[in-house]
Amino acid sequence: MTISDIDQSGAGGQVRDLHQGTVVVDTLAGGPGVFTATMHHRLAQLDESLPRPEFFRELQRLITSAFLTGEFSAYWQAIKQSMVDVLSISVGAWGDTPFSFRGAVYDLGEWHRRFAAVSQFRLITSPASLREVKQSGTTGVMLGFQNSTQLERDVRNAETFHGLGVRMIQLTYNDRSDAGDGCMQATDEGLTVFGRELISCMNDLGLIVDLSHCGPRTTMEAIKWSRAPVAVSHAACAALHLHPRNKTDEVLRALAATGGYIGVCAVPAFLTDQRKLRPSVAVMADHILHALDLSGQDRVGIGSDWGVTQAPEPMLARLRAEARSRGFREEHQFDFASTTDGFERWSAGFPRITQALIDAGLAATAIKGVLGDNFCRFYERVTAAAGREQHAD
Repeated sequence: MTISDIDQSGAGGQVRDLHQGTVVVDTLAGGPGVFTATMHHRLAQLDESLPRPEFFRELQRLITSAFLTGEFSAYWQAIKQSMVDVLSISVGAWGDTPFSFRGAVYDLGEWHRRFAAVSQFRLITSPASLREVKQSGTTGVMLGFQNSTQLERDVRNAETFHGLGVRMIQLTYNDRSDAGDGCMQATDEGLTVFGRELISCMNDLGLIVDLSHCGPRTTMEAIKWSRAPVAVSHAACAALHLHPRNKTDEVLRALAATGGYIGVCAVPAFLTDQRKLRPSVAVMADHILHALDLSGQDRVGIGSDWGVTQAPEPMLARLRAEARSRGFREEHQFDFASTTDGFERWSAGFPRITQALIDAGLAATAIKGVLGDNFCRFYERVTAAAGREQHAD
């Protein structure tokens, strides 16, 4: 079976066996990226009447409503097709201003409404709960931030959000934050005093420190400062495509040396120079294989970060505007409507990645590691560094 066959006949036996044999984790889930007819209709109505932050808040309310009324069968069909067990979800990314405390509270409220009403969901709060979703047949959700500005420069708020279920916090987005510099900054001045305090607090809590959007100096200083292993939950390899969002071989080696983790993404702009080569699942597999060569077979996974290409047009238009306001420039070739061949839909992407790794000759044990085993063991190391028991909450 080839990658192109999967969409027609479903995942092959070897692919299915590999997915069934491990906890499959998307460490920054871009999908499922499905929308009901009601969502399309309502968002079209709201397109002209709501400012951008209110639009995205209303979208989350529509999604919650679909879950609570049982009208979101397309979501569960996509989950089943993907054979993904755990989704790491970014919360508080839009809000009244991007990455605000209030926006985080809004999003967390919507997710907790879903957890209370939908027994199929399982909030991931410990390494043990990762493993238990496979046994129970539920869908795990790990909540995280893609910036530290939601904390409003108060490390006590990391404790507050930990209590509300957040388990991963990225120090910066593309620009400068209170903790350090993002990858789109002209100069990277490194980890700040607050950044060091925040990392120490997160280490104590067993929160995952995420460096995906951090600049190179901030990334390396955070790896060295943290007493727990750190993550790059969603990025690609700068050695294969030089892009500000990708991580160098130096970073990959430093992650490996400290027990860290990198999740390779499916973002077209990060995989290739699209003027010269179409991004594809095969290219994504090349990034995974390079990361494995540099970091070792127990440090690499998948953080897709892609899957909204089929979103309603009003949402895509607003996402494009967000991208421009967050540091992505024309030369970065970043467009939410662009696609990675073979990953046009998030639900089909994961089986195709698995098939690509099989075709590349990667051993079954290594493929299971990439699919989720490596992240599960990484999270165990993070909580062990905090001295916390690894039981399910």
